[in-house]
Amino acid sequence: MITVRPLDFSKQEDIYQFRTLYAAWLKHYGVTTLSDERLRGFIIFYRYESNFVGAFEDNELVAVMRYYRSRMVPYYYLNSLILDQDKFTYNEYNADHPFVKILDYILQTMESEGRYTWFQSYFYHEGNVENPNDLIKHCVNGWDTEKQQLRYDRYVEEFIPKNGRSKSSSFEMLLFTKIWPTDINIVQASLKPEYRKVGDVINEEYKFFI
Repeated sequence: MITVRPLDFSKQEDIYQFRTLYAAWLKHYGVTTLSDERLRGFIIFYRYESNFVGAFEDNELVAVMRYYRSRMVPYYYLNSLILDQDKFTYNEYNADHPFVKILDYILQTMESEGRYTWFQSYFYHEGNVENPNDLIKHCVNGWDTEKQQLRYDRYVEEFIPKNGRSKSSSFEMLLFTKIWPTDINIVQASLKPEYRKVGDVINEEYKFFI
């Protein structure tokens, strides 16, 4: 059974579990060692600006996702999708997948704050085209089972060709200010008006003047 909660980096157990998962994840991409300095830098750099949410299976951390709020507008950003690839796979999602559980937690938390729009990067590798709908359509807060539709509209906000840079400083932060050797789509997801607390203000505007 998968349980989800925010990670608390003031606790040594959470740091240890994150280090173990992060090191195993890096090995899949050719990084065989994780120095204390790199781990400490990662945590210190992001802990005060971000929230890390972890998924646990039998008290073992198996997935992490990071989100952080915009200071200027009621938006937020998602990245750092770290997964135990010995137990789970990317792009093969179902209701019990740890990323689905984490995203559900984040969507519920952000909607309760009135934050209805988020951005995420999607990398495209040869032979591995990611479908951004695959993950969210399995979320309770992402899919309306009664209407059989996504609760969020999704758009490609920016296409960044391989070895390119984003035109937005916010999206540069989303990509860790790095140049990536693959094409990237920056996708915006925005909760449909019918699911917002204020409802469809545009179509129902006349009611405010009666």
